[in-house]
Amino acid sequence: MPRPSLTRSDVLVGCLLGLPLLLCTARPVEAIDQVFRKSVKTPARGEVTAISRTAVTVKQPDGKSLAVPANDIVYIRWDTEPIKLAGARSADRAGLYDRALEGYATSQEDPKGGGVFIKVEIQFLVARAKANQAIVGAAKPQVALAALETFIKTGANNFRYFDAVALLGRVYLNTGEYAKAKIQ
Repeated sequence: MPRPSLTRSDVLVGCLLGLPLLLCTARPVEAIDQVFRKSVKTPARGEVTAISRTAVTVKQPDGKSLAVPANDIVYIRWDTEPIKLAGARSADRAGLYDRALEGYATSQEDPKGGGVFIKVEIQFLVARAKANQAIVGAAKPQVALAALETFIKTGANNFRYFDAVALLGRVYLNTGEYAKAKIQ
């Protein structure tokens, strides 16, 4: 017995009847930031809703809020972060500071990626890369000190604040300014 063939109008009617059902059941996609921690292998996932010197608050998909201590955070992968930021972070971890700084600069200029949290994070990452360059002798310490001091002022309520203060002390130690390093 031959199968009836579908006409264009049959397909069109089927699509039009199915469209309202699809629109009613579609749920908005939520932002999923990932907070990678030292103490746990799996990242905390959800939307970062608050940042302070001591913690990052993540609203998880189940609606519960989780406060991740600042000293437990390795890094945050932001849902809306610029595409080049992940590669720049990898270069930074590998000690390729020039490449990392190029990636951070590109990320800062990216109009699609961003938000206040991400912009402050990139500012810290740039300061950290410059500090690490100064510590290994690949850059002038004054550049690193200026970047760190600027971040410490602008990022005073950021979870990276204490990391920046520690790096500032290390750069001062490296330059032989022991009294300034001790203060840090």
